[in-house]
Amino acid sequence: DVAPRQVLIEAKIYEVVLTGAFQAGVTAYLQRRGSNDLGAPNSLANLSTRTPQYASATGLVLTAGMLVGRSRELLGILTASEDNRKTKVISAPVIIATDSIPASINVGQEVPTLSSQAVTGIQSGGSSLFANTISNRGSGVTLKVVARINPSGIVTLVIAQEISTPQAPGAGDAIQSPSFSTRTLQTQVTVQDGDTIAIGGIIRESDTSSSAGIPFLHRIPVLGAIFGAKSTTKERTELVVFMTPKVIYDTNSMVEASDELKGKLKRLTRIIQE
Repeated sequence: DVAPRQVLIEAKIYEVVLTGAFQAGVTAYLQRRGSNDLGAPNSLANLSTRTPQYASATGLVLTAGMLVGRSRELLGILTASEDNRKTKVISAPVIIATDSIPASINVGQEVPTLSSQAVTGIQSGGSSLFANTISNRGSGVTLKVVARINPSGIVTLVIAQEISTPQAPGAGDAIQSPSFSTRTLQTQVTVQDGDTIAIGGIIRESDTSSSAGIPFLHRIPVLGAIFGAKSTTKERTELVVFMTPKVIYDTNSMVEASDELKGKLKRLTRIIQE
């Protein structure tokens, strides 16, 4: 019997604040740096295919050439930008997938949410009491991948990714249960063994309100505006996902991949303990 092919997939998910050089988006930034080296004949960029579907997302999408041809350059730029807090790594999962068999990984936590309410028939102080049904919903980063590997080492990845963040309910909300901000991505890409791809274009806009002023006085209705001020800050962020597939050809490759995965887990454990 011939053992099925397997592939080690390293992923790194960045969130980029779209200010300064990245204000128009990551794609526009790369375009300004020049694209003379993209789309060359016989380059792997011409093998790349993608059918992206974005939910609740707008903005530029990385083209096939940038997706493969300049992903390492982009990775270096974003890594350097971590120092000035313009970018941050949301997650860096590693997964081993068998040829044509779905694989998934979730990095996050279960969040209790209110799924239903029912009147109990019992009253307290003239008001009916409700029975709440609580269920858990997963949050964080979920990555699902189906890898198809051909004998020459070219890997086709069918990728489905979701990033879900719980939002606390407002003090005046009738239902005190968290809502969820979700960003999803579905795409297919073909890449050579060991090459890094980059997928971008999921842009989110958020508004943050703040107030400042003389304590107590700035909260007085109508007159409070004299003693304080309110401001709203808009922020735009873009998700950029890097993936590097490494084909496992034999037992030695499997051992090396397992050792590499164990090493990453040990480093992660040390970071958590610190």
